[in-house]
Amino acid sequence: EGSTTLIAGPSGTGKTILSLQFLVEGLKRGESCFYMGFEESKDQLFRNAMGFGWDLESFERDGLLTVSCVYPGDKLLEEHLRDIIRVVEEKKIKRCVIDSLSALSNNFDRNSVSEFSLRLNGFLKNHGVTTLFTSITGAVIGSSTLAESKLSSITDNIIMLRYVEMQGRLESVINVLKMRGSTHDNDLKRYRITDKGIVVEESLTNYEGVMTGVSKKIAELQQESEELREALQAKEETERKLMEYAKRFEQLFNNIVDAVVIVDSKGNFLEVNDTVEKVTGFKKEELIGKNFLKMPIVTRKSKMILIKNLMKRMAGMKIKPYTVTVLTKDGRKIPYEVNAARIEYNGEPADIVSFREITHRSSTENTIEPKILENLSQKIFQKNKDLIYVYVNDAYANFLGYPVEEILGKTDYELLGKEAEKIESEDKQVISTGKTFLFKETIKNDEIYTIKIPLFDEDEKIDGICGMILENPILSEEKPSEKELEEKWI
Repeated sequence: EGSTTLIAGPSGTGKTILSLQFLVEGLKRGESCFYMGFEESKDQLFRNAMGFGWDLESFERDGLLTVSCVYPGDKLLEEHLRDIIRVVEEKKIKRCVIDSLSALSNNFDRNSVSEFSLRLNGFLKNHGVTTLFTSITGAVIGSSTLAESKLSSITDNIIMLRYVEMQGRLESVINVLKMRGSTHDNDLKRYRITDKGIVVEESLTNYEGVMTGVSKKIAELQQESEELREALQAKEETERKLMEYAKRFEQLFNNIVDAVVIVDSKGNFLEVNDTVEKVTGFKKEELIGKNFLKMPIVTRKSKMILIKNLMKRMAGMKIKPYTVTVLTKDGRKIPYEVNAARIEYNGEPADIVSFREITHRSSTENTIEPKILENLSQKIFQKNKDLIYVYVNDAYANFLGYPVEEILGKTDYELLGKEAEKIESEDKQVISTGKTFLFKETIKNDEIYTIKIPLFDEDEKIDGICGMILENPILSEEKPSEKELEEKWI
């Protein structure tokens, strides 16, 4: 009696119903009551009250109840305060409801409303009036903050109404946050709005998280906690095994004798083993994350070969082993046989590529080839891009009438004189076009047919020409045309 209580909660939780229920109990005891409303009209208030069996209109006729429903902006705050003071003093009010302070806050600045609330609260307490203030909180579900913070600090009691989710249903919960001068029940309790008003039910002693708006039974939380603990243990065990597998893979990967790399679908290095470092001179950190197209690690021609085969593997085609030339950091060129396979690396498609050195095999081939050419009856020669002889076999040397050693290092001008003019012109045509040609030439007064092909270096630049004099190129009894000769020989 004579205390002030703040009832706070989101819209629709029953603040006005609880306030009217408080007044009706006083009216039944013959106490003079006052309702000051800023949100509903008097007619609407009376209709809503009749839904709970409360005939407020009859109490008003009997003079026990005074009801004032006005729009906050119709008067100044000072005028509202004077009206309330006048009614309280004239009617000797014992119970009072101010519904709601939030409506005033929507029409006046916060400082003015706070000052109004403090003055009104002081007046009502001095006159021994038991008062309920209502206020709307922001959050619909879960914990809420009190907008009228100054009033909440000076009121004697605070009652919170809120919504919470419980097992898939929206429930209403009430609790006493504050009761000055006495101990009080701290439990959160369910309540229902019935045709008799608000009925408070059992405490929510078996639930946690109600204040957050999403409640769960303690047993459910314990079960979830146990499941989470087991999941974390399983995760830790999986991570431990993955670390072991990663360590084994690294050991195996780095102990492979061949150079091995893993590249993604764009050609970026993902992994390189220790052999790559030893062979190329490039450190792992210089390669990983870089694109092989932008690194001087293979020749230009080899890059094109690698790109072509990478695209074929991406399309699902099987690729046979092929040869590329690797460039070391110090500029050496080493031939390698390449084997590649499509794999999944960290959940993404990638290629694992192994490089097996074939220097010994290549050098063997290079020493055998000249011996084979020496034993051929065909007249074969090779010139560099300056048209200087770098190789001739015995058959060609005998045809020119010079020992092999006297031909090497010389040009046709030095060996053939004027006959060399046409030959040099034809050689330059092969070098400039990069195409294979069949030429009719005259050497030592003999009319011959010579096929000439361009030679390319590792960077696909023309490095010289190779030629062979054709023996008996006649295709029919008549003298063949150039087209016939090309169809047969080129």
